[in-house]
Amino acid sequence: MNSSDPQGDLLQPLNASPADTGTKASQETDAIWAHIYRLQTVLADALVALVFLSLGIILFMGKQMTTIRARLAADRQSAQQMYADFQANTTPKVRGFVRALQTFATTNQDFAIVLEKYRPVLGPFFAPAPPAFPTNVATSSPPASPLPPKK
Repeated sequence: MNSSDPQGDLLQPLNASPADTGTKASQETDAIWAHIYRLQTVLADALVALVFLSLGIILFMGKQMTTIRARLAADRQSAQQMYADFQANTTPKVRGFVRALQTFATTNQDFAIVLEKYRPVLGPFFAPAPPAFPTNVATSSPPASPLPPKK
């Protein structure tokens, strides 16, 4: 075993004889083994760099998650406040405006077509339609009382 070679005879070919150590074939195999050792070193360095890069990405994503969670809590509070303000202030005004449009549409049939076009969007704000009265109200008799007559 050569003390200057840290690998010892692990990298030496098994069938090499001491006479072949200076030949051209031996030099070629030594060059191939040197290339293999360099490739192993490059591969190990690339794997170490990949581990550090992965750790950096994981740390970055973790930091982003904590930042987004903090902003989400603040934005949720703000959105709830805006929704409550909309329900308290804006919704009654929109309902009144749509009710006024419905009243106008009853007198102007040309506008009723336009208002019907926007019914899917403004549907929740429309006032319920008044019930239609039967045409023969005067001729109908009152319903019979389920109570027995008084004595």
